[in-house]
Amino acid sequence: MVVKYLNAFNNVKNVGVLTLEKIYEYFKSDFEKAWKAETEHFIKAGIRNSELEAIEKRDSVEPEKEIRKIRDAGINILSISDKNYPARLKHIPHPPIILYVKGEIKKDDDLAFGIVGTRKITSYGKSVTPKISRELALAGFTIVSGLAAGVDAIAHQAALDAGKRTIGVLGTGLSRESFLPEQNWKLAGKISENGAVITEYPLWMGGAKENFPQRNRIISGLS
Repeated sequence: MVVKYLNAFNNVKNVGVLTLEKIYEYFKSDFEKAWKAETEHFIKAGIRNSELEAIEKRDSVEPEKEIRKIRDAGINILSISDKNYPARLKHIPHPPIILYVKGEIKKDDDLAFGIVGTRKITSYGKSVTPKISRELALAGFTIVSGLAAGVDAIAHQAALDAGKRTIGVLGTGLSRESFLPEQNWKLAGKISENGAVITEYPLWMGGAKENFPQRNRIISGLS
């Protein structure tokens, strides 16, 4: 029940990481209570301006309809209070309150190594990235990257080729329509079968440029 309303808040446009964090802290993770709360409580929680205006219009989002979309897509939701939420990720500044997961995050993924790099990969990058990723994967590390073109995609693929786990972190939603880059959609599917593809963004969220630095903090937090 809590997850349904957490997802609903995350589908309210202009409600971002910091606003979700304030709601979580003020309402002590009871998002159902928050969804039904009066405006004065959000003001007490420290929410102002455009975020407050957005929350006041949250009736445009139907919690049951939105959670059904998530379930129909085979996506799991983890809240920061969930026992399966990655422990290390809780210790970064402003950890994501919600994670959408296609695939499975396991305890073994606590031992993880982040590999990221340029989209315009050089011949040197093409040579060393798969070697580094493969050797780390075979040594027991889950390879974490951003599922971008170039270095990221090669790092993920090398882990998969070694028969080991990898996690892709998106700066978009998990729907086919919002996913970027398009050429890595099939790779994302393979990753979800032997690891996980995760994001903090709702299904409809496209590739706004400000999303990717936010995505990077999750990569670093998992690694």
